[in-house]
Amino acid sequence: MKFGEKGETIAEIIGYMGLLPLFIGLALVGFGPDIYKLQALALFISYAALILSFLGGVNWGRALSHNNPKYYVASILPTLWAFVALIFAPLISLVMLTIGFVALLAYDVKHMSRGWFFDLRVSLTTVVVLSLCFMAAQILAY
Repeated sequence: MKFGEKGETIAEIIGYMGLLPLFIGLALVGFGPDIYKLQALALFISYAALILSFLGGVNWGRALSHNNPKYYVASILPTLWAFVALIFAPLISLVMLTIGFVALLAYDVKHMSRGWFFDLRVSLTTVVVLSLCFMAAQILAY
């Protein structure tokens, strides 16, 4: 990909900037004062749920352009899954969110065209899933 091609660079920058709240949450839970750890964990989980819900919107756009019912279903399931994940204890929430991200990526691998956005999607989702796993490991080690 060439710099600035079709707005891809801006999408990449914004996409990777969207990972910052996860990294901040990881740092605060891992190294921050104890007084902030629980709140940082809650915000980390909430933000991950928001990202999963946002990714469902990609399928909503696909549904609108293809008028295919399966894309409409695929667009709402991540939001519902993320919402339910917020009900449980942190470790279960992290596992559920990880499953949600992996399942949605598997779905998108099957249904999404290859190209710069697909590559960005895989890259960002990989980082999110690793962040969720690192947070779960921190909880287990605590």
